[in-house]
Formats: sequence, structure tokens, C-alpha cells
Amino acid sequence: MKNSRWLGFGFLGVSVACGATWLTACSKSDAPSPGSAVAPLASDSASAAHAAPPSAPLAPTPLPAAPTTADPVDGGPPASFASGKKENVENAVGLGCEAKSSSGYLELLCRKKNGTGGHPVQAVLNSTTDELVPADEHGELRLVTPFKDGETREISIEWSDTRYVLHVSGASAKLEWAAGGLELRRACAKIADESRAVTAEAQKASSEQRVLPAEAAKLPRFGVCQPAGLGSYALSLKALSGSGPTEARRLHAEIEVVHVSEQGARLAAPWATFEFAPGGLELTSLQAYDYDDDGKDELVLAYDLKAVPAGVMPPHPATIWSFSESGVESYAKAPELDPGGASNEQLDFDMRPDLGSYGAYAAWLGADCGAKQCPTRITGPRFFAHSLPDGGFSLNDTASKAALKRACPKKAPSIVVDSLAQTAKNLVCARVYGTSIEAVTEELTAKHEVLCGSAETCPAKTTLEAWAKALPPLTLTE
Repeated sequence: MKNSRWLGFGFLGVSVACGATWLTACSKSDAPSPGSAVAPLASDSASAAHAAPPSAPLAPTPLPAAPTTADPVDGGPPASFASGKKENVENAVGLGCEAKSSSGYLELLCRKKNGTGGHPVQAVLNSTTDELVPADEHGELRLVTPFKDGETREISIEWSDTRYVLHVSGASAKLEWAAGGLELRRACAKIADESRAVTAEAQKASSEQRVLPAEAAKLPRFGVCQPAGLGSYALSLKALSGSGPTEARRLHAEIEVVHVSEQGARLAAPWATFEFAPGGLELTSLQAYDYDDDGKDELVLAYDLKAVPAGVMPPHPATIWSFSESGVESYAKAPELDPGGASNEQLDFDMRPDLGSYGAYAAWLGADCGAKQCPTRITGPRFFAHSLPDGGFSLNDTASKAALKRACPKKAPSIVVDSLAQTAKNLVCARVYGTSIEAVTEELTAKHEVLCGSAETCPAKTTLEAWAKALPPLTLTE
């Protein structure tokens, strides 16, 4: 889901010693084919932390002449790592880096972008003497350091939105997030404890709005911090209650967005109040990405409302959030999505998360919908907002159309079929391809019994008639 095609590179054999670590310039001469390696976005263990670039970057030390042999006789690093052994450096892939070893040295190459949208800024070889290695003119950072028994190094590497430490011990290495300090960990633990306390309180037998243990077990996990910049984001559960008879149970959950700084300071804002049937709310893992390249990661939220009590209108929460000194707020360039669910996917290889929703085509039905089998929810295909380099989104560009084309490759011969879920998708795809409101309504009427049986009307048909009149956010031609 969160992948990127990396740009190719070749190495010029020019090195400069900084302590016992080298920087080597790199070019673009050896670009890989379109089938080259793909790197996923940062996960919980490899998410970015923010560090802004210095206001006045130091000039790099002039580079000496290139060595002429692959393995210098003076024992320095090889001129090229092209035939070196690939090394698995923990967290490197999510940060847009790859590592190779050769002749007792490790080469770490970090590309233009990491998994959260930041770009390499510099490596700090020695914090005492301020020895720095800046990214090159192509926006890439190449670091070469000893990689053999008896050698240890700790090198701070900064991106525009994150900072990690490269720990080298003998012939092993890992990149460790630099912002996971005690204050941040304590603040995140407190958010998790508070969310658990809300859930526990809601299950007390004395509560008139008690949440049953079986219902609590189906809730999403709240209070989990997602690293982002030099801080973290989390979704905190602020209130929880239950109501209704056994056959019509419903839960109420108030959720807020929280940002935690590296120093443990919290900023929060309400996200949404959901009303749903037990097990009807799903939240996927939080995602961080710096859409507008300001050095501060945005929070991307994906959720799915799969079961909503009859007559309940779903909330319309923002899907992308940012923060500033004044607080947490919805991202100004976020796309306007319809309520009911939002997915976080990749339509192409640019690494920027794209967002999808069902548009106006989502409905939650009861067991008496009219059809032989009534699904809890019916939807059309997803419509996607494609992320753009300027931090905005497009709902109708080539990538958005291609995604819809995959979901609706063509019009179905018949809209109404035995499966109500498939009928719903057929109807939306028919409207996407230009089938008129009148033609859709005519078929719904002609196949009334498939939708409602012997009843004069039913929720299934009423819902689909309303969908037929809705204007699709995007249209296609066959």
C-alpha cells in the first residue's frame, strides 16, 4: 500500500575522510528500470521523527581527487560498492535508504525522500567538533563508515522531518529513532492508560449505559502513539457508552486527535463522535506524512463504519490533521470526503498516501431491507483523492480515473441481480459510465420483486432510487 519507486544512481569515486567516516558524491547515471526496488511507508517501528534543517548549512569539506582502484592499498573504503553485499539495516527501508558492505566498510545511501515525505539534510559525524556531511546537489546523502570487528560508530542523520541515529557495532548496524525519549514515552503511555480507563469505566455493572465486555473486545485500540517528526500522534478515547436492547445494541464513542511533542507536551482536538453497532467501527493504523514539505508530518486517519443503527447519520470527520504552536487542526489542503469511511492507499509510486471514500454511495440497512439477504451495509466503488506534489489533492486526474476504472472496468449487463451488495456496485458503475437516471430507475421498477419481494416498497429500493439521482464525483467513458 505505501510504496515508492526509487530513482537510480551511480557513484563517483570521490571520498573525504571525516573522522573515520566518509561522504561520497553520487550521480544518476545508472537509473534502474521501472521494475526497480519499491520501499514501503514507515511503519510503527520505522516512522519518521521531525528535525528542521539548519538555517545556515555549513559548507562541505572540499573533496579530494577520486581513487583509481576499487580497493585502495591504503586500507580506505572501496571506490565503488556496486558489487557489495546488501545489508539489512533496521529501519533503513522506511527511511528511503539502502546499505551495502564491502572490504570492511558500510555504505548507507539515503534517497531524495523518506517514507514520510522528508528529504535528507545532513549527517552529524561528531557533535563535539560539528563535523557535518550535507546531502549532495541531487538531494541524496551517502555515508561510508568502517564495518568490521572492533569498530563502533554513532552517527546522527537528519531529514527535513525526522532524525535517526545510525548505530554501528562491528559488522552490524541499525537506525534508531532519535525522538523516543523518556518524556515522550511517558506522555504516550499516559494517553494509552487514559483510553483503557475510559473503556474499563464503561464496563462497570452499575453503569446505566454499560458496555458489555464482548462489545469492548471489538473496539479499535485507542491511545497508541504513531511516531511523526520529533513527536507522535494518537487517537484518544474520551468517552464510551452503550444503549439499546440486545437485538439493537449501539455504542457511542467520543474520540480526539492528540499530538505529543518530543518533550511530552500534548495538543488535542475533537475528531469525531461515532454511534455504531458493536464491532461496526474499524480504525486502521495511523499514518504520518509531510504533504506540504514544511518539516512537520501530518496525521492521516483511515476508518470504516461497517454497522450503523437505523436512522443514525454518520459523522463527517476530517481525515488529515496537522499541528502548530496554536494547536491541532484539520489540514487545510485535505480533500472533502463524504462520511462513512476513508481509506488510505497508494495509487502510484510517489509515496504520498492517497485517500478514498464511497462518495454518496454508502447505506446501512437493517434485516428488513426487503431483499432476500440484507447486508449490514451496501456501498459503491471507492472514489479517490490523488495526492499532488504541492500538498493538495485531485479528485479527477489520471490516477483517480485509473483507480475508478479498476473498480468499474465496464457497465454490467444488468444492474439488479440477486445480490443486493453487487446490485449497489452495478448501479454506481452504471451512473459512472453515463447511464441516465431514468434508465436506472426504470430497471429498479421492472425488477421490484428482486429488491422488495411482495412489499409495495422497501428500504433497499428507496436507497437505490436515491443513489440513481446522485451525481457521481467522477465519470468514465468505455
